[in-house]
Order: sequence, then structure tokens, then C-alpha cells
Amino acid sequence: MISVINKYLIKQYLFYLLMTIVTVAIVLFIFDFIELTRITTSRNVSMDKVFIMSLQKTPMHLQKVFGFLVLIASILMYMKLSKNNELVILKASGLSVYQYLISTVLCTLVVGIVYVTAINPITSILTAKYKKNEANYLKGNPNNLLAVSKTGLWVKQINENGEESIIHSLRIGKEHKQLHEVTFYFLDEDKNFIKRVDADIAKFSNGIWQIDNAKQTSEGSINEDIGYLEIRTNITFDQIQESLITPESLSFWKLPNFITIAESSGLSAAKHKLYFYRLLISPVFFVAMILLGAAFFMMPPRLSKGNIMIISPLMIGFFIYFFSDLIFAFAASGEIPIWLGALSPTLLSLVMAVLLLLHFEEVRS
Repeated sequence: MISVINKYLIKQYLFYLLMTIVTVAIVLFIFDFIELTRITTSRNVSMDKVFIMSLQKTPMHLQKVFGFLVLIASILMYMKLSKNNELVILKASGLSVYQYLISTVLCTLVVGIVYVTAINPITSILTAKYKKNEANYLKGNPNNLLAVSKTGLWVKQINENGEESIIHSLRIGKEHKQLHEVTFYFLDEDKNFIKRVDADIAKFSNGIWQIDNAKQTSEGSINEDIGYLEIRTNITFDQIQESLITPESLSFWKLPNFITIAESSGLSAAKHKLYFYRLLISPVFFVAMILLGAAFFMMPPRLSKGNIMIISPLMIGFFIYFFSDLIFAFAASGEIPIWLGALSPTLLSLVMAVLLLLHFEEVRS
């Protein structure tokens, strides 16, 4: 049974969280709209497309700073409670700090779980649509596309003559720049089939696929042995890896399966693993943020100053986000274990928040 006090605190917290999200979303949308308008001025992109792209991009930004928004909401909420002496009243009524923090902590956990399981999938769909529109209207149609499925890798390439070739491979060998059990499909400008080339291995070297024991199927022959064959390409081997769909374009529910398929195909899914672990631990990270925002408002009256109580948690929050980006970069590059890169910012935030709460509670008493 939720008490009246806990209901009041939860309502206050959700109000300030929603207000913070809406305010920041509006600001981000305006900046995105202005920036996209500037970029698309010379590209003949209609304003309605720019408007839609701005809407699609804003949730992607919000997702990156959601923990910081929780921190701001916490600061605003406890600043209001402190200003109205409501924290003093709660303390005088016999409630400890931990008793009136537990309601907002549990509420934050629920918000975090909803964020991961429901909001993230919606955000990933909008991000994927934005990436597609970005490729079409800002970067031009990409010449090379990579798709990963249970049947292997599919790479599409369009050469200077407009002829399209599709490469299918069951597995990629990164160390020796090879595609294993590979098939090349060649199409003309009208997407009509020209020929097909099959081989066990295709080696990449200086813009050329080198194939031994190639077999060709065309209109006049089936599995014709043609021996050694070279196929020119306008893609690099690194571009195949870099063309992998971004983690933000995949929902929390799709990431595990995608990681399994990518790794079985020989592709590196380090960024996707890191992103998945970050999502998994994010509810706890949000709890750390709300505790950090509350900690400085638990200071005794003789030590509390308005500027210190607001600026200090914000500065710590900025430090945590800077540290997170740094540690994530190390984890994505393989310098440290992925699980450590995903977990350490949350552990650091939680430890700092709990220590500050214990310190100010001890000083107060």
C-alpha cells in the first residue's frame, strides 16, 4: 500500500521528469530543425521532410542524455521540496532520508524498465528511419549496403555504369580479408539477372576480389568452371564492417539475436554488445542519478547554499558522462572488457551517490 506521502513524492518526481524531457526535447528539436534546414538548403529537400527528420532525430538525442535528464528532474524536485521546507517537515514527522527516498527510487526503476523495454524499441524505429532519410537526402543514396541475416552477409554495390552486383557470403575472415562460401550476383541497370559466380573463398586486395576455382552460371551455362577470376569493386574491406547497422537502430529485444548472427558471420559486434549491456544496466544508472541529485539537498542548513546544491550534482553529472564516453570508447576498441566498460560508469555513479548520502546524513545527525 503506497502512503499519501509516497504518492505525493512520486507525482512530484514524475511531473519534473516529464517537464524536463519535454523542455529538452523542444530545444533539441529546434536545434535539429535549424541545422537540417541549413544543410538541406542546397539539396532541394522539402520543409516537411526536414520537419519529419527532426522529429525522428530528437528521440535519438534524448536517449543519449536520459540519465542526465533524470538527474535534472531530481535536482528540481528536491530543490522545490527544500525551498518549501517540505524536507524539514518529513524529517520532523519521523521519516528518515531513506524512507522518503525509496518511493522515488522504486519509481525510477520502473521508469528505467519501461524506458528499456518499451521506449527504446520506438526510439530505435525512429532512428532507423532517420538514418535511411539521412542516406537518401543528405548523403545521397549509398553505393554500398550491408545486411546481416541468418543466411549470412549480403553486400550490395553499384558501379559507375549503373550495374548492380550483390555479394552473399556465409562468413567473413577479417584477418586475411576473405569472404567464405561466397556468391556474386550481377544485375543490369533494369535489375535483370546477368550472371552468377560461386566460389569457396574470395580474397580482397587493392580494390579487387580475387577468386580461385570460380564457377559461373549465366543464361547459356550452369556451374561452368572458369578457374581464376578477378572482380573489381568500389568498396573496401573495412567498409563492409563499418556498414554494419548502428546499435541505436536496433531495439533492446532485437540486439541479442543480431549480435549472435553478426559474430557467427565473423563480424565484430563489440559496439552492439556494449550498447546492449548499457541498456540492461540503465535502470540502475537512473537510480544513481536520482540519488546523486537528492544527496546535496540532504546537507544540514548551516552548510547548504543554493548554488552549491544545484551546481555540484550537475558538475558531477558532467564528469560521469565524460567518464562514460571515455570508458565506452576503450571498451568498444577492445582495450578493456565490454562488461567492465558498460558497468563501471553505473557503479561509479551509484557509489558516489550513496557515499554522499551517508556523509550528509551523518553530518546532519
